[in-house]
Amino acid sequence: MAQRKRIPKSDPEAEDIIQAADGKATAPPGFQVIKLSQPIMVEDVMRFDLIVPNKLTLGDLQATDAAQGDIEKAIFLIAKIAKIPITSAMSIDAVDLRESADLGKYITHFLA
Repeated sequence: MAQRKRIPKSDPEAEDIIQAADGKATAPPGFQVIKLSQPIMVEDVMRFDLIVPNKLTLGDLQATDAAQGDIEKAIFLIAKIAKIPITSAMSIDAVDLRESADLGKYITHFLA
């Protein structure tokens, strides 16, 4: 059985996320795993995936109100829904925002 470790949460209200030793996360009910093309650092932990809710709320979308431009909106929204620091969201490879990528597919229709 693979070793597992708990990922630190940047948001105290966030669901616990369990990450296997191989870097693959499992999502709690109501959430899904979105694979990244390149790993990012989140609070000194290398992450290969983001855990995002299956459904967004108006409060999630409100996180983009202060943003200037489409890329900043995407950064703010990703940070909010994945419960990661903005600096971590900024380090996501731009390839992941393509409409053909999992993350791009997930957020594109919310940023129109």
